Amino acid sequence: MAKTQHLEKIVLLLPPGDWHGYVTETVWAEKVSDGLYRIRSVPFYAKGVSFGDVVTTKQEDGRPMMAGISLRSGHSTYRAFIKAPAELGSPEFNRAWNPIEQQGCTYERATEHLIAIDVPHSANLATVYALLEDGESAGVWDFEEAYAAED
Repeated sequence: MAKTQHLEKIVLLLPPGDWHGYVTETVWAEKVSDGLYRIRSVPFYAKGVSFGDVVTTKQEDGRPMMAGISLRSGHSTYRAFIKAPAELGSPEFNRAWNPIEQQGCTYERATEHLIAIDVPHSANLATVYALLEDGESAGVWDFEEAYAAED
């Protein structure tokens, strides 16, 4: 995640009844202009939005709420659910994660077992996806796609 100076929290609405039970998520964002914000953290639960995307907002209850996408960043977002006995920093996790990190990917930790993965435009998305599948096959994590950028 980017440093939080000059950043604000914006609200993303989530579908009711999703697996996580939340109806909103907040992400750090940089104000670009009135009603436009650039996402500066990786969404943990929202789908269809990624780090660096510029989003339109509307004010609701005094807070900016995402209304739509104005400009795509080219980043993709995945989330991984770390399975026991693997944990962040464990040898099992590192073996699966290190090749993904070498593609330029980073992650943010939501909980002990949930991470949100940012895949930059410079990464080979097919390679990253295959590496995520390898980690799943090895029993390190389960993963899901939140948004895959098109080339």
